[in-house]
Amino acid sequence: MFTLFFGRKKVKNAEDAATLDFEMFARFFRKMFQEGIYIPPVQQEAWFISMAHTDEHLKQTAEKVILALSR
Repeated sequence: MFTLFFGRKKVKNAEDAATLDFEMFARFFRKMFQEGIYIPPVQQEAWFISMAHTDEHLKQTAEKVILALSR
């Protein structure tokens, strides 16, 4: 389980979360969706990895995250 936050190095509380860059996350979410990776629609929700995900799934997802962040 993990979460990516845009706009802060750390989120420790609700006040920190309120200052996140929601537009940047929305662009990232749309890019991931276009690549076939379905992540939570808000950055305060955690991503879940399960035993159903293979090493290849994780590798492909990591590559698509890097691609989305580089655009």
